[in-house]
Amino acid sequence: MSQGFETVLEPAEPQRLSEQEKERLLKDYAYVKSETDELNKEVNLDQTLFISQVKRSIYGKCGFEIVVDEDLVPERLLPLESTSLKPKLNDSWELTGFEYKGKSDFY
Repeated sequence: MSQGFETVLEPAEPQRLSEQEKERLLKDYAYVKSETDELNKEVNLDQTLFISQVKRSIYGKCGFEIVVDEDLVPERLLPLESTSLKPKLNDSWELTGFEYKGKSDFY
């Protein structure tokens, strides 16, 4: 996983902005990209995305537990056992939660 990916900032509605407005917005929100890159590095998002793609291909689903520090900042992502993760659906087939290892509303 040496290559990784690069985050990019984009305005939500670029067609409504002039080039100067786009540049100003990107400069004003450059800290968002920096913080996102730092968090991605801390939780090893490259490896996590690779694992999730492999598990999705094999099991058709994949889940991770987000471990946060005392300030509620993500520290790491722990992969869950895909075979123990069961979606819970209501009568309208909407996702309402997950059952994990036989525990209801665990996630």
